[in-house]
Amino acid sequence: YHGLLPLLKGPSQLAHALDLPDELDEVPSEVLRQALEEEIYPPALDDGVIAEFVLAAGRRAYRGTTPPSIPARIQKAVESRSPGTVYLATDQEQASFLAARQRPYLWVAAQDVDAFVTEIGCGRFEDRFAFSMLIDGRQATERIVDLFPGLRSTRAADRVESATLTRVALLAKLVTTEEGVEDQMLPWYLDGFSLLVGQEADERQCLTFINEAFGLHLDNAELRQVMQ
Repeated sequence: YHGLLPLLKGPSQLAHALDLPDELDEVPSEVLRQALEEEIYPPALDDGVIAEFVLAAGRRAYRGTTPPSIPARIQKAVESRSPGTVYLATDQEQASFLAARQRPYLWVAAQDVDAFVTEIGCGRFEDRFAFSMLIDGRQATERIVDLFPGLRSTRAADRVESATLTRVALLAKLVTTEEGVEDQMLPWYLDGFSLLVGQEADERQCLTFINEAFGLHLDNAELRQVMQ
């Protein structure tokens, strides 16, 4: 928990002589409270470490109540915020959405959301925001390996063996916020093994979307080889 708690930089013998704690459960409550109430923290802190520390320290230092402030991610910075203003992101889409709007958040495991809400006082993402898709004008669905037979000979062929591609006239993500509904036009959207792309995408763009959506990691030379 370097960056969140004081760290002794010295020989282990000194730490042993001072009887310093080795585990978070051994850290005094007053030290945990001070750590939770700092104004600013190192920006390089791992998001998982921040969330783990906030939950564990909050439980120990504020039994039966919620802490007045906690460290939270705000874009690339980590700053002190009231728990009631901190949202809980459980995936990359939610984290990116909150970061783009400069909203403070913690990236937590889905199974820990209830604990953060009841014991720390944070807010569920779904209580304020919602995502939905707007898809219209579906055209014929085709197997990706039939459209691009060259993919069968690549190292990532198994990832698209059962995948399909469908062109659509309208592809947008609807974002519901406290201010209303925003629509964001998307170049592609992956639903399981079904890739949807805008009808205006040409063959090269479709292959680029396939490479990105399915994580094929093909370089430009390999993509050109597939196109031949």
